[in-house]
Amino acid sequence: MLVSEDQIADAIRYAFTNERLILEGAGACGIALLRDERAAGFGQRTVAICTGDNIDPGKLLEIVGGD
Repeated sequence: MLVSEDQIADAIRYAFTNERLILEGAGACGIALLRDERAAGFGQRTVAICTGDNIDPGKLLEIVGGD
């Protein structure tokens, strides 16, 4: 399944704000999909591997700040 750039940015923001994780775009794709309505059929026990923190600090601030 594909997720959009906006969904990935939202997932990065969610991970930082709610889970205190710093993730790069690829590492946040699992969260992006789980936050999508298409994930409703995945069942109760679903795992997303969130890895990779190679994100430019300025880009992270831009995403987290919502700009």
